[in-house]
Amino acid sequence: MSHVIMFLPINNINNIKNIINNTILSIINSIKKKKIKFCFMKPIIKINKKNHKNFLLSKNKFLNIKYSEHLFFFEKKEILIKELISYYYKNINNYDIFFIEGIYPINNNQNFIFLNYEISKALNAKNIIPLYFNKFNTIINIKQYINLIYNYLKYYINLKIYSFIIIHFNIKKNIKLKKNFLNPIINYIPLNLNLISLNIINIAYYTKLNIINKSKIFKNRIKNIIFYNNNIKYNFNYFNSNILILIPFNNIEKIFKICVYIFNGININSIILTNFNKYFTNIKNKINFSFFLNLPIFITNKTNFKIFKKLKKINFKILKNDYKYTKKTQKNISNYINYNWIKDFKYPLKFKNFTPKQFLYKITQLSKKANKSIILPEGYEPRILKAASICVEQNIAKCILLGNPNKIKKIALLNNIKLNKKIEIINPKKIRNNYINKLVQLRKHKGINKIKAYEALKDNVMLATMMLKSNEVDGLLSGSINTTANTIRPALQIIKTSPENSLISSIFFMLLPDKVLIYSDCAININPTAKQLSEIAIETAKSAKLFNIEPKIAMISYSTGNSGKGKEVEKVKEATNLIKKKRPDLIIDGPIQYDAATTPYVSKIKTPFSKTKGKANILIFPDLNTGNTTYKAVQRSANIISIGPILQGIRKPVNDLSRGAHIKDIIYAIAITSIQASKNK
Repeated sequence: MSHVIMFLPINNINNIKNIINNTILSIINSIKKKKIKFCFMKPIIKINKKNHKNFLLSKNKFLNIKYSEHLFFFEKKEILIKELISYYYKNINNYDIFFIEGIYPINNNQNFIFLNYEISKALNAKNIIPLYFNKFNTIINIKQYINLIYNYLKYYINLKIYSFIIIHFNIKKNIKLKKNFLNPIINYIPLNLNLISLNIINIAYYTKLNIINKSKIFKNRIKNIIFYNNNIKYNFNYFNSNILILIPFNNIEKIFKICVYIFNGININSIILTNFNKYFTNIKNKINFSFFLNLPIFITNKTNFKIFKKLKKINFKILKNDYKYTKKTQKNISNYINYNWIKDFKYPLKFKNFTPKQFLYKITQLSKKANKSIILPEGYEPRILKAASICVEQNIAKCILLGNPNKIKKIALLNNIKLNKKIEIINPKKIRNNYINKLVQLRKHKGINKIKAYEALKDNVMLATMMLKSNEVDGLLSGSINTTANTIRPALQIIKTSPENSLISSIFFMLLPDKVLIYSDCAININPTAKQLSEIAIETAKSAKLFNIEPKIAMISYSTGNSGKGKEVEKVKEATNLIKKKRPDLIIDGPIQYDAATTPYVSKIKTPFSKTKGKANILIFPDLNTGNTTYKAVQRSANIISIGPILQGIRKPVNDLSRGAHIKDIIYAIAITSIQASKNK
């Protein structure tokens, strides 16, 4: 699996954009030297007119800024993130590193900053944060600001902070963060004026100036710009060197004063004559005299103010034809950046915890590949109709509804649901008699006859279960209006448990802000024995692997290790030992409290020798009371997507929905049912 590094801008660094771009290039060149395969991505760049593109980005993956702003306007940023995740997964085996440059604020649109956060979390990126400080910032100010940003991004936004790049005037000593932080790598780039100069030819190009004198036009570089007129007196020594002077045409006699400054050693590099008027006849002689200054000279009919606005837009970017300067700048920056961290990314990740968006993308793709048919017996429920339409439209699964077709279409119309024409609708009355004899045969040991079978088949869940048993569909999903008992009872009677299982249990996929956890059992078994608890845990590990999640199991209890006693603790302890004997290959801890199981720094304190190290992704609860209460509390309090209950230990895929399920929950439950069907033996 590829590593993801994100260069994440968060403060105003537009004035030093060339340093930022050269820093990125320096990092990329260092990655190349280590012979690491990488992909550079910039999610959104501004598409300018011809020949105005930044050469750094011209051959890489990007999205058009107008398209992106359009999506923002309609609150469809999820599409942007989905496209990035899609590109990542399509190329996951082609690169060791995905290097993403975050989006800079455009027209003061802070939405793009928050989009950066979403992208970083979606791809589980390690972030490099560039921070610019001007010469008025003290070391104390800088230290406070870094700590503030670190705390905000890591603990409030939930981002992984890998490194800071500090750009500042004359940093002479290292800055250390507070001891309670897990210190990231900090690199310092002293702000050298040589790094922010601009080639005069590029100024002429971008401001559309007419050239009068070409002397040194490709060589001279600009660091300071002066607007010179009758009302202002300058001390040119204050500006040191590399000066561009703008003089209104009606003050052209000031050129002679400029001569004096040059003869006194002031390094003036170029002159722009503004407000040019072609009807002045004495211009030629004066300009010819200025040739002796050996300077590039330009004229324009624009005012000083208009040229100033143009110069602001140039913003000292890396320009297309400035390779020599770019190379020199990168070399300078490379002297200050520690590249030892790059070797950490040389080898691909063996396993990476999914972020919620990665997980959702993954299951929808697996479901599309499976292409299974899922029966939905609750055909009159609007949420089911909407979810089925989306699934069919996006090719997630083939959906079959049970119900009167005319009634279903009316319900869809009343709820403004565009029912996809590819959805198959089956009228239960027309097929019910087909399953009477088969149901009698399956349940004759319970004394069922044809009359009782006919009555039982009036329940659409039972009818759908018979269709699944007859291999007419691949999976079944119910529960949006039916209870868990009504969904599971027919499955237990007709489908039954798989040969290696003695019970059916359930799992929930809990999509927390930065990770995916699996909770079990939160829906079926009221008070499982130690043996049953061990079976639930082993079956949950199998389910996790089905979705490419490496199981790290925590057997939850109110006690960690040997810190507490009681029947419930002993049950969990016994179950843990049984699992270790049956499946010594599994990573498991128990009994263990929830915080120690899921929080690394708590794990270091409570369970320093833990195998899960506070990174458990499967949490097995000791009883239904604990599990069901916990999952509902987390789901509703954190406002997250919870997919389930997903049944396991059963011969064919039958899944239940919470009666409070949202449309998204139903869509992903359909996808999961489809994936289970593809793996069903």
